[in-house]
Amino acid sequence: MISVIIPLYNRENTIVDSIHSVLNQKRTNGKLFNIELIVVDDCSNDRSVGSVAKFENQTSPL
Repeated sequence: MISVIIPLYNRENTIVDSIHSVLNQKRTNGKLFNIELIVVDDCSNDRSVGSVAKFENQTSPL
């Protein structure tokens, strides 16, 4: 398992692409890695948290 931590502060315009990039990483044999993704928000005052929350039902605990 690979753990990735993304610190987040007011990045609603880029966080979705960042999450997709992490979750779509593949091994050289084409299989997806087993990835644990942790997003840590530092009191963003934009819609960053809402953007991340959209992934909750699509993945195992995010």
